[in-house]
Amino acid sequence: MGYSVGIVLERDFGSDLLTLATRLHVWVRDSSENQRLVERYRRADPASSVERGFTTFRVKDGKSPEQILLGVLGDVELHHGRYSHVPAWDTLEIYGATATDEVRKALEELGVTAFTSMPGGFRCSRSVGGAV
Repeated sequence: MGYSVGIVLERDFGSDLLTLATRLHVWVRDSSENQRLVERYRRADPASSVERGFTTFRVKDGKSPEQILLGVLGDVELHHGRYSHVPAWDTLEIYGATATDEVRKALEELGVTAFTSMPGGFRCSRSVGGAV
């Protein structure tokens, strides 16, 4: 049984953010646009969990999406990895960044073995026992 987590790095992801949160837990960049949708979701479904819903994170201005991603990966692993969730995440859906060499290396250190492009970002996966 797989377990996926989303990471949204865009300031204004739009209403697709609500759809994402109905099927997986989403770490989303804190911005006024995204926060409005997060609050709307939480009012409609206050039973947020690690399986679905949102975690927002703040971003310092001037960082690239890939730098932001590298900065949040440790927290995602802490909250959804093998020490905090059974099963640990096996797939990340990342929106608003590209799989640069630096990003790939950081994800491979978390056990990721496969990368797939998708509209607006990429998906990566690992075997459930692949986290270090």
